[in-house]
Amino acid sequence: IATGKVDHPFLGIQMAQITPQLKQELKSQKDLAVDATEGILIVEVVPDSPADRAGLKSGDVINNIAGQKITTADQVQQAVEKTDVGQKINLGLIRNDKQLDLAVKVGILPQPQKVNR
Repeated sequence: IATGKVDHPFLGIQMAQITPQLKQELKSQKDLAVDATEGILIVEVVPDSPADRAGLKSGDVINNIAGQKITTADQVQQAVEKTDVGQKINLGLIRNDKQLDLAVKVGILPQPQKVNR
């Protein structure tokens, strides 16, 4: 806070909790098929974000963080907020029916650009 601002931790993903309803909606979309019955679907990865640099992809399903089972988007948000900027957060995820573990270095939430008039 010495700089007068607070840096908020940021991964750079849009996510959705997997529900039977969401799975049904995704079945109609050929580009995102999800077999998982629980976890958090990564819907979109922000280009050049910490998640993008770590190799996360849309369609990945987060099922644990540091070994703790994850079933809600709030759990992901809370875990990110508890992680200091610059520290790594260990995500367990499913991609193409395979379990992967990726470490993502948490970045700073970008500030909205000010418009000069």
